[in-house]
Amino acid sequence: MNKDISIYTYKDYVTYLDDLLKARREENISYSQSEFAQDIGVSAPRISQILKRKEGISVKKAKGIVELLDFSEKESEYFFHLVSARTAKSPQQKASSEKYIFENYKKKIPLYLNPENWSLLDYEGWDIVWNFLAFSSDFRDLDKLSKVIQINSSEILII
Repeated sequence: MNKDISIYTYKDYVTYLDDLLKARREENISYSQSEFAQDIGVSAPRISQILKRKEGISVKKAKGIVELLDFSEKESEYFFHLVSARTAKSPQQKASSEKYIFENYKKKIPLYLNPENWSLLDYEGWDIVWNFLAFSSDFRDLDKLSKVIQINSSEILII
């Protein structure tokens, strides 16, 4: 598994696979879709169809993929639900998988990175600065921020 891409930040397995392929291409410019297909145990024509959303994968095939991607047990379970939510024939199974995804989406990443929980009241000191920089790299509200966290603007700019 690519350590920079968290499966828990996805609600769709196709988008995850596409982003994983892109990340691997960034690491190795000559990395091809055919190599990716081989790495996850799928034929080259099939991965093309999957990424175009013309075909899906079964939960059985997903089991092989998670083994080749070296997922943990929890990551594997999440991936299976991503697959099941899209490909299950049973409406009950789809609903169950969608519920699982809803309950676990972004649960395995640090809460301070979850934008739904961001609030200046929740943080102190440098955490505020780092979250601020992630959004406003133009420093429009730098003076307001420096007053709230009691760090002067020049110190924030050094960070």
